[in-house]
Amino acid sequence: MRYLSAFAFVLFWYSVAHAEVPQNENFSFRNLGACSEEETDPFASDKLVVKRRGSKLVVSGRVVLNCAITAVKPSVQYANQWVSLSFEEQSPSGAYTGCVCSNKVEFVLFKKVVSGSSIYLVRGKSVSARTSAP
Repeated sequence: MRYLSAFAFVLFWYSVAHAEVPQNENFSFRNLGACSEEETDPFASDKLVVKRRGSKLVVSGRVVLNCAITAVKPSVQYANQWVSLSFEEQSPSGAYTGCVCSNKVEFVLFKKVVSGSSIYLVRGKSVSARTSAP
């Protein structure tokens, strides 16, 4: 029975962690879940990588989260020369663990972002990563 409940928790976490947020007119967001051990460093800082895909801008990120946390309720703010990306952190089960994991997130921006514009990932009240649009 204990293994069944552990399996149910993992299945629930996986379904929440890999959920795609419904697309709106300005952006879409995907939480791609925890990184593999080869590409993760739970003590590294958050990182953003930006690529153009046609008229869209794809911003992939690696963020460090508590292992029981998932990224939810993303938001994007556009301004003249910058874009601010953020999300809320939520524990699907209400539990927290004593470990941290690298997680992959992806924002696809549909509004035109001028080359050279700053792109910020804001977590809480602080900028955790910064890059520029190609």
